[in-house]
Amino acid sequence: MKVFEAIADIVELEEVGAVFAVMGDANMKWLSSYTARTGRLVYYARHEGAAVSMADGYARATGKLAVCSVTCGPGLSLLATPLVAASRNRTPLLVLAGDAPRGDKYYEQAFDQQRFVESSETMAEHLRSAASLDEDLRDAFFLARTVGPIVFSAAFDVQEEEAEAHSDPYMPSLALVAEPQEIRPDAEALARAAAIVRAAERPIIVAGRGAITAKAELLEVADLTGSLLATSMMAKGLFDGDARNLGLSGGFA
Repeated sequence: MKVFEAIADIVELEEVGAVFAVMGDANMKWLSSYTARTGRLVYYARHEGAAVSMADGYARATGKLAVCSVTCGPGLSLLATPLVAASRNRTPLLVLAGDAPRGDKYYEQAFDQQRFVESSETMAEHLRSAASLDEDLRDAFFLARTVGPIVFSAAFDVQEEEAEAHSDPYMPSLALVAEPQEIRPDAEALARAAAIVRAAERPIIVAGRGAITAKAELLEVADLTGSLLATSMMAKGLFDGDARNLGLSGGFA
């Protein structure tokens, strides 16, 4: 089995929500192999930045890990703005990027991918060798699930090497992610907050990005307190159709 085939198998074992891509010479073999080996659909874009934005939006809307794949060099360099946006949101997103062949000193598309990725406020990981594929890619998936976006670069001459056979099956990063723990608010702090709300004469609930999944609870609070509703730019549309909705609050209003 080639490394690019093993990459395809690992992506399947990691149970990602969806894969978005723009195909190029440094990622086409693993993408083609992924479709052939799994039958999964890959959502192709016409621009690398659009592919990352699609993956970012998918992950934000579903809460599932998204994968995006681009080629090396100029393909990767088009990701700057969407990478910054995804990283500031801590979106669970893994970008599988090709990289220049290690044996070609004068490869025309080569540039310092790690420095570029880090300047885009995103973590950078890379495939060290064919033998370390399982460990390297599992680490990247783990970080994408627990910290935020990761760009994982794999030189396409290494992708052509034979993947090392392991006696134990691949262990997905999901097995390493701790179950979320319930967090209960401090009772005294909650009582103080409730007292402030009860004393308010004209309460308004301003919902931001972090409250998108709590719409029903916010509407219940509005019913109990007689509050009007508004949102930040990132939560625009959350209360559309509600008679109490004031729309955007803040600089974009």
